[in-house]
This record gives sequence, structure tokens and C-alpha cells, in this order.
Amino acid sequence: MILSIIENSGAEQAGLLANDIITSINGIPILSPADFPSLNPGDTATVSVLRDGQPLDFGLTVMPAPDDPERGLIGIMRDNSFAYTPVMNFIEWNDPTVSMFLLWLWMISFFIGIINMLPLPILDGGKFIHIIIDKRFSDKGVKTVMWIIYAFTFILFGLNIALSYMKSGWFTI
Repeated sequence: MILSIIENSGAEQAGLLANDIITSINGIPILSPADFPSLNPGDTATVSVLRDGQPLDFGLTVMPAPDDPERGLIGIMRDNSFAYTPVMNFIEWNDPTVSMFLLWLWMISFFIGIINMLPLPILDGGKFIHIIIDKRFSDKGVKTVMWIIYAFTFILFGLNIALSYMKSGWFTI
């Protein structure tokens, strides 16, 4: 998906717009950012896009990259997320929204499973760790160790939430 167009680029002159979905460049199918071919500045590229569900073709002049004049750009800012590709492809995965939803669903399920397997005092009330250290320390020592573990895990979770908020806002929490 095209996020934005670089001013005075071949993409702008050809008429590409933000939210167009690139399907191929010079006949090479584009399914993820890794599929973008290397282009030479000054060459002409044929870019096929989907705009509001309609396929369109554009011819544009490849511009040199500002940081590396040897590398060619078509003049877009693109979405660099990778689409989910299933192992057994018995369903068409042309819609990136569906594939990203399934990827996020898998990630959430995986990490909930991992967190539920951890013997953290916050999640199991400290029973697992208490059983391990109960026979090795006095009652005062067990209480001290448990409070240290509780404090450490609360600080760790608090830092996780704070750093997630600072990086990406409340959406990621």
C-alpha cells in the first residue's frame, strides 16, 4: 500500500495516489516489500495498482534516491509490513487486511499461551515459587524473597506498559 507520494517524483507525475495498492512493477508481482525489484535511475517502470478495487497501470520515470544516486526510486512511501502467507494455500489471501488480522490473532494467542505457562507470582499468587523455597528458608526468609519477587515483577510489568506507551501510545497496550 502506498502511504504517501514523494513530491516531484515519477509516481506523482504518473498520477499514483496514497492508498493505491501496488500489485506489480514491470510485470513482477508484488506481494510484500521484499518483492520490490531494484530499479535504475532514469529507467521507465510500469506500475500496476489497485485503486478502489479497480486495476490501473501507470508508466513512470524512476528517480535517483536522495541518499544513494545509484539506486532508483519510483517515488512512494510504502507500507513495509509483511503479509501473512499460509503454509497450505487453499484460500486466496489477496486482502492484506485479512492476513494482518490473522497474524495479529495468532500473535495474541501465542503470547497469552506463553504468559499463562509462566510461573509468575502475579499470575499464580506465588504458589509455585513459594513451594520451591518453602523448605529451604525460614518463614521470614520466604516472606522476604516473595516480596522481592513481587516487587520485581510489578516493576517489570510497569516498565513494559510505560515503554510501550512511550513508543507507540495506548493503542499497543
